[in-house]
Amino acid sequence: MHTDCTSTNCSAHDCMMRQAPPHLASPSTGKRIRTLVSGLVLSMFPLLLSAQSTVELRPAMTIGHSRDDLILAAYGVASLRGQRIVVTDKLEHKVKLFDRTGRLVGMTGSRGKAKGSFHGPGPVAAKDSLFAVGDFESNRVQVFTDALRFVSELHMDAPVFDLAFDPAGHLWIGTLPNSRGETLFQCDTHGTMLKGVSLAYSADNGFDCVFTMAIGRGGEVTIAYMTHNTVEVWDTSGRFLREYHVPGIRARAVQTRIAYSGAPAGVEVPEDNVFLRVAVDPEGNTYLLADQYTEHPARDVYVIDRHGRMTSRLLLPERSHAVFLGGGHTLYSIEGSRMFVSVYNLGR
Repeated sequence: MHTDCTSTNCSAHDCMMRQAPPHLASPSTGKRIRTLVSGLVLSMFPLLLSAQSTVELRPAMTIGHSRDDLILAAYGVASLRGQRIVVTDKLEHKVKLFDRTGRLVGMTGSRGKAKGSFHGPGPVAAKDSLFAVGDFESNRVQVFTDALRFVSELHMDAPVFDLAFDPAGHLWIGTLPNSRGETLFQCDTHGTMLKGVSLAYSADNGFDCVFTMAIGRGGEVTIAYMTHNTVEVWDTSGRFLREYHVPGIRARAVQTRIAYSGAPAGVEVPEDNVFLRVAVDPEGNTYLLADQYTEHPARDVYVIDRHGRMTSRLLLPERSHAVFLGGGHTLYSIEGSRMFVSVYNLGR
């Protein structure tokens, strides 16, 4: 989840380590014990999935295979009006615009802190003719038109790890907690902060606070924590509605304890993610890309209905770093060391 990660799935551990002291940033965690623990959980899968269908997906199109549409390190994908696709390229410090056929039709950005420049552009969200980009290194969010024209910017108190627009056109921003414990913020596209929300789940371990989010047409804000199996649902007024847990997936990522000078007793850090990404379709169904604690790591996408019931599982042909939903029940998946965006037609 940090801007330097281009070849593997970014994790909550990566996000927090980016803020850690140098002597903590590259710990030696020893031999992993994931295989044993995951095996116990995965043995439950045949029973849990017996009542649901598994759908094997095949891409309708892949962006990034040719020299003309080269992507160095995709982080975020969003769908604009006219079925155009905006992709943030962290390594090239650019935002790239593709048409519905996957042809590159425009790009903007360069490395820097000026307006319209980026230092590791990351999450992106779109609404009609506008899109917003989180600049992880500077805790900054910038808003652009679909003509790639700069509109506004705002600066957060902590690293930005996800963005989403609500039906009213307000932008929601997910960050690490501020001094008031707020980690979810609503603002307008002119950069004015409207409200801050403290989520229901709280933990002393900052790794457990990292989440991914999506907002459906009904205005429900869905929060999926990356290192534990908890999904929260809120409304856009900041009111908590409900939470649920996906059956068959481990409750919390395997932890490793590391020591450093500021904490002689050590601190627990997650070895992997539980979830990599959440998305919501027009009918209000939630799509959760699971990471290591599932039968097919980084390939299983669980589909959950509005009542928290698992209805099906989608199986991607390749490991994915993140999935996103666009118009017309289209699913976008960042694959291949972040150099490709595969497009899947769900046909619902």
